[in-house]
Amino acid sequence: MISASGIERADMAEELAAGMALSLAETRDELVSVWWRDCERFSGDARLRLQDIYQDELRKFVPMSAAG
Repeated sequence: MISASGIERADMAEELAAGMALSLAETRDELVSVWWRDCERFSGDARLRLQDIYQDELRKFVPMSAAG
């Protein structure tokens, strides 16, 4: 049986992998796809952290004229 700390470590590793996948997306479409594939199922604080990463990465793909 896996201990609670083992489960917590696995959850953290999954969140880390999802955040890295967001950061590595090369296009807006890929970023959106990664969100739905890897991040959408998270909840609570983990979801908020991933949403922050998503927002930061999304800004890379928004033209400056549309951002301001």
